Amino acid sequence: MIKKWKFDGIEVELIQNRRGKKASVPELIILYVLEGEARVSVADKAYTFGKDGIVLVNAGTVHQFDCGDNTIAFTIKISYLVLADVMQNECFTFICNTAADTARPYTKLREILNKIVYHALENQHRTDCMIYSLKYELLDCLIEKFLVQYQVGRQESIKDPSERLQIVINYINMNYQHQLSLNTLAEKLYLSPSSLSRFFKKETGVYFAEYVSSVRLHYALNDLLYSDEPLTKIAVDNGFSNPSVFSKVFQENFGMPPSQYRKKNKPHVTTEAKESVLLEEKIKRKLEKLVNTDQSNQGISGITIENDIQNAKASRPFWNTVINIGSAYNLTLANLQYHTLYLVENLHFKYVRIWNLFSTRLKIRQDSRRGNYNFDSIDTILEFLVSHGMKPYLDFGSRPECAVKNGKEMLFYEEEAMEYQTKAEWENIVRSFMWHIAKRFGLDEISSWLYEYTFDVEHQKSGYDAAEFFEYYKSWYFQVKEAAPGARIGGPSIIIDKKEEIFRTYLNQCRQENCVPDFVTMILFPYQSLSDEQDVNYAQRITDFDFLSEQIDIVKNIMQECKVADRKLCITEWSNALSNRNYLNDSCFRAAFIMKMTAAMWGRVDTACFWMGSDWISTYYDSVNIIQGGVGLLTKDGVRKPAYYAIDFLNQLGPLFVSSGPNYIVTANEHGDYYIVCFNFKWYSANYYMKDEDDLDIRNLDAIFEDNKILEVSFRLKNVVSDQKYIVKKHLLNNQYGCILTEWLRFNCEAELSGSDLKYLRNICTPHLSMERVYSGQGELEFVSELQPHEIALFHIYKDY
Repeated sequence: MIKKWKFDGIEVELIQNRRGKKASVPELIILYVLEGEARVSVADKAYTFGKDGIVLVNAGTVHQFDCGDNTIAFTIKISYLVLADVMQNECFTFICNTAADTARPYTKLREILNKIVYHALENQHRTDCMIYSLKYELLDCLIEKFLVQYQVGRQESIKDPSERLQIVINYINMNYQHQLSLNTLAEKLYLSPSSLSRFFKKETGVYFAEYVSSVRLHYALNDLLYSDEPLTKIAVDNGFSNPSVFSKVFQENFGMPPSQYRKKNKPHVTTEAKESVLLEEKIKRKLEKLVNTDQSNQGISGITIENDIQNAKASRPFWNTVINIGSAYNLTLANLQYHTLYLVENLHFKYVRIWNLFSTRLKIRQDSRRGNYNFDSIDTILEFLVSHGMKPYLDFGSRPECAVKNGKEMLFYEEEAMEYQTKAEWENIVRSFMWHIAKRFGLDEISSWLYEYTFDVEHQKSGYDAAEFFEYYKSWYFQVKEAAPGARIGGPSIIIDKKEEIFRTYLNQCRQENCVPDFVTMILFPYQSLSDEQDVNYAQRITDFDFLSEQIDIVKNIMQECKVADRKLCITEWSNALSNRNYLNDSCFRAAFIMKMTAAMWGRVDTACFWMGSDWISTYYDSVNIIQGGVGLLTKDGVRKPAYYAIDFLNQLGPLFVSSGPNYIVTANEHGDYYIVCFNFKWYSANYYMKDEDDLDIRNLDAIFEDNKILEVSFRLKNVVSDQKYIVKKHLLNNQYGCILTEWLRFNCEAELSGSDLKYLRNICTPHLSMERVYSGQGELEFVSELQPHEIALFHIYKDY
């Protein structure tokens, strides 16, 4: 089925059920797949394009389009006469292929193509102003985002045959209406006419004059079939010296005069056009929704970042120093040991943070009056960590073993900490434990560990107030320092929301009693603490994302006020959710949240310990699905979540920090390589707060975010090597690549999967990797990234030697 619309150098053609033949055309041609699938070969390379796929074929390039009955696609042909009005010379080509070149921005181009096709079908405007404006909008997008220009020196020709041929073809197509001179073109390319003639014949199989004639005939044929212009005007408009020459050339190629050909074939085209009315209506309805959506979103958001490697400063990772594993008892379980080891080996965490060291489940108490304790279970845990090169981070605070369902409900709750009748009993077990590990592991080893005493204000037993906490902390501090003088101590891991005075008092007392922690710790989640009518505390989700950044500022200001600003600030627990049954924990949203927060924390905190390592910490009777909304980086079956890859992407950044912003982090290394991560983070809309965290619609998570706009990020890297070819390696994490939630939906959320299914998921849930080459200009390198909501892209840019 064929239907064409033409206007001022632009031709839109609907194609469906086409079995094409290899051909080349003198126009620039764009194939846009609106629905279904198309198979395209371009210059001996084959590609498959699904819905929204786009490929641009430059003039003179051999190509073939194939598509079936269920495919709706369009070709948009652009005359080079149109380009001649806006281009200064012929030394250019376009690169636009969604199947092979993912680093360029396609969303804006799709919006323009949707509008062009829609208005070609609709044709209800009183003037052609709208279609003319779309024509120039399309040209602007192609030139700004997809144009590659060739540099021709004053005394040297272009040596790349494909580039040289493209310039010749561009010249012909931009000037075919006029008298063409091989001599003039040869002079432009700094070649002799004979050399250029031989080159052209070798590359195309025809002589220069023959090719010019074929281009003129191509455009004349279109005018013959799709206009009512007289033959004389068609001949002159398309570069033929007179109607007789036109008729002679036409007769030689088509076996009949132009007038007879028009009479024979034009009615056939008209008949085909009438047969496509129903399909046109279907396409118009589809495009009307897309065009209206584009207008409601007001296109795409965009930012431009300029970076200079000369401003880079040395920086160290703060996101992968510590990983939270949970209660010490967890590390007696084989599955938690395996997940911990996997995370440390692959994401390079140095410290493993555990708490509830003195748990009833570890069977420690034997004869506490004599100071005899059974530390065998703790020894087993510590031996596992040390023997595998991991450093323990020991939190001596106590908290219940629990899993949060939502802000007000628990999946389970169990107090597991040993109870102490007196403070002396507490001091006794701490002293015994510290001297025990010093003897067993050696002073040098335990001095390299981290120690913390936390104040669990949310779950602390009644009567255990801030004053009592400080007395316990002070006693603990001096006992740890006595056993391991070089050990680093932290505290109090407070949730600063409405606890500012407790925190301020703690720091002032620490300074007065000479027990200031070596690093100050806090907890950061997007919640605020409230109390119900029965004075029971619960966590309410916040609506303002800036709340998190403000909490860091509050802590740093209090540290300054209390004269301990020289101490390091460590966020011991942070994430997007407390809930262990929130499917956002399994989504790309959480990965984008990690990136957003890391960019916000850069230079403001010294360590950020993500919450937490594995979903095994929250397994319960309802944990039958392969994912359950747990807070881990790994599912209970060891599948890597998007949050895992966010940490992995951060680990690949360079050691030199260049800059960061709301949507990007730019780093480099000493060799001039750039490492850039950019992300399109979206915060919650009001819809998110209308439901409990454990009651989100897994198939419609997009509805709970502020918007679904695409983000276009343009980078300009300064002070790179001039006229250098660079490789841009791109890692992409989105709903299509690396998302366990998407893959599980493709399994129709089946609860029980086979071992081979799980193996497939472990292998398939990985980011996409691609590479392309770009050229630097005068000491600058430019490229563009276009990101879907919650999509993350990691770029490694290095010289192509």
